[in-house]
Amino acid sequence: MLTELVRREVGQILRLAVEKIPPDQNLGQLGLDSLMGVELALALEERLGIKLPAFLLSEGPTPGKLAQRLLQTLRKKDTTETALAEQTPDAEFQRLAAAHGVVQQEMNAALRIGTGNH
Repeated sequence: MLTELVRREVGQILRLAVEKIPPDQNLGQLGLDSLMGVELALALEERLGIKLPAFLLSEGPTPGKLAQRLLQTLRKKDTTETALAEQTPDAEFQRLAAAHGVVQQEMNAALRIGTGNH
């Protein structure tokens, strides 16, 4: 679910269909330049309510690796004592999104971006 969010944001910025953005493809190889990287970081920060490190996109991430890093950042910010290992990634993402004020409608809207289902 978080990887899909990253892929949809990248798709919007690059004007590509999500299907053309493999989770393991380097974003730079897809054509994401530094200015677009800033746009992506700002969009993800706004959607998830977290501050991303400036160097995050300079590491040549893939959508999958970026989603993992976002999840780590959300975990660090999360102060609850929930057994994270027992949750599925989607359930954990939903719990963290709720903890950070991202409501289900915003998550659904974020995932619909780029599919034409506005």
